[in-house]
Amino acid sequence: MLMDRNTILENRNDLIEGTFCYELFELQIFNEKLFFELIDGINKHLSATWDGGGKLDQEMLSFLPWFVMGVMNSIICHNDKNDRYVIKQLDMSLWHEIYEEKLSSLLNRIITCA
Repeated sequence: MLMDRNTILENRNDLIEGTFCYELFELQIFNEKLFFELIDGINKHLSATWDGGGKLDQEMLSFLPWFVMGVMNSIICHNDKNDRYVIKQLDMSLWHEIYEEKLSSLLNRIITCA
């Protein structure tokens, strides 16, 4: 199922309950299910847009790096012993094996295709 643009962009407002960004930034919970749904939704949206000959609009172009950098920053803070930000339900071995690559791949895709 294709995640629509508005559903993706709801994550931009990290106060909208039920979004990955809300859970990570506000509740300090890494919701793996929402992470994969969002990554998959973004990738499908990118493919549909570019395969149809379209370009990303400014909101999407602004959101995507913000999202990747926000997640990366959360991981940095989580691993900083001097920071009180601790993410629940985050397996750092899975971060290194899976999650980080998903974000890097997404960022690379945006840079090379946008």
